[in-house]
Amino acid sequence: YDLYCRDHYQNGYCNEGCNNEACGWDGLDCTSDKPAQLADGTLIIVVLLQPTELLGDINGFLRSLGMLLHTNLRVKHNDQQQPMVYPYYGADHDSSHVDAAKRIGKRELKKEIIG
Repeated sequence: YDLYCRDHYQNGYCNEGCNNEACGWDGLDCTSDKPAQLADGTLIIVVLLQPTELLGDINGFLRSLGMLLHTNLRVKHNDQQQPMVYPYYGADHDSSHVDAAKRIGKRELKKEIIG
């Protein structure tokens, strides 16, 4: 049943069989009768995957990490409703601006992306 719950996690439909702690509360799909109590703030995580790889299985990642942390997680979106998932180039690169990854010119794209 774990595979079924993983495949149907946070899909917008309540699967009562997955609405338990072991299945990550179905990604909060079953809370339509009461609003979810979301925590304020942002958790920034460096993942050793390319952004496209991570976004390809984002629900699996969120479910697994959420089960480790005993909570439900969501990806933050920008004003254009795009997920705020960016490449990570390492600590020695200037990371003072979150939007820095968006401004990198094509000639600079040869920098090694760590995650």
